Amino acid sequence: ALIGVYTLTYDRTDGAGNVASQVIRRVHVQDTIAPVITLTGAADVYVEAGTVYIDAGATSTDAVSGTLNIVGVGSVNTALVGVYTLTYDRTDGAGNVASQVIRRVHVQDTTAPVITLNGAVDVYVQVGTVYIDAGATSTDAVSGTLNIVGVGIVNTALVGVYTLTYDRTDGAGNVASQVIRRVHVQNNASTVRLTLTGTAGFVDIYSAGQTLFGVSSKVATGNLPVNVSFPFGVIDYYTSVGVIGGFQTVRMTFSSVLPANLSLYKEDGLGNYTLLPPLFWTIVGVHSIDVLLRDGDALTDLDGIANGIIHDPLALGVVGAPAVTAAPVATSSGGSGGCVIQSQASFDPTFPLIVIFLALWRLFRRQVNQGDV
Repeated sequence: ALIGVYTLTYDRTDGAGNVASQVIRRVHVQDTIAPVITLTGAADVYVEAGTVYIDAGATSTDAVSGTLNIVGVGSVNTALVGVYTLTYDRTDGAGNVASQVIRRVHVQDTTAPVITLNGAVDVYVQVGTVYIDAGATSTDAVSGTLNIVGVGIVNTALVGVYTLTYDRTDGAGNVASQVIRRVHVQNNASTVRLTLTGTAGFVDIYSAGQTLFGVSSKVATGNLPVNVSFPFGVIDYYTSVGVIGGFQTVRMTFSSVLPANLSLYKEDGLGNYTLLPPLFWTIVGVHSIDVLLRDGDALTDLDGIANGIIHDPLALGVVGAPAVTAAPVATSSGGSGGCVIQSQASFDPTFPLIVIFLALWRLFRRQVNQGDV
């Protein structure tokens, strides 16, 4: 176990006392065998870019010095994709050199970038304004953070919903999950001009001091009342209201002269129509109608929830099929839906008292406006 030269002596004396010349043997204990290096773990190791690599090392076994841990020589840059080599060497005390052992560390990128929008998924802009997209960013373990420009067109001159897409493929070919943004171009002015379905011209919808949005027109279909036509289709819109649960009057001014024997119906989005009592609307001249609405009341607000928004689609019905003179058509606003006032709708407990007062006011308005143009 210990390298060195050891001496053995050999002696003899015979019976007459004669002493033989001593003979010696020198035993040379030497180390001529190199250590053996064994990797701890695999010779090829695969790690993901951007992670921390900790090498498992190796061990060397030697007849004299026993087993020792060996640290690999070399560096691994996990921020850069590639193959890195670590070497393991050992020379024992006798100068015997072990056969070198290597490990290949493969830094690879198999993780796709992650795209994050700057700002909201749904963005709302006013028609006629300039839209500047906030873009998005992508984060990747290798290439880091980059700005992404959305692909698509937003036409702020035309009401509608436009989609922008954001994509990224990193240097290793990993494709990020696509992210989208919806840009809603709306006409949120107090007055909105809506092109009506068919040949009925247009209507200007006015909600004093409030914001109109989701304005649209569609053909009246579904469970239509018997012998009632809807030359203006269903006019759908939302309006804000100054006070939650409060009243709002909306005026609709048509490019066409309103037919005689006009009635207002509400459509519930499912094609069901219910007559709206005249108490809640007034004809102004021959082109306009004022509609009295209340936020949260099931009779005049589709969702029946007092939330500061009134949803009030209307269908102007007349008995038979009256002729409607069309006027020049203007630009249509986007939106959809329908609303019906159900005859069995429940009232707010305080609502009847307010209605009585409003009925007297409406009677006065009707007399004043009779014959106005």
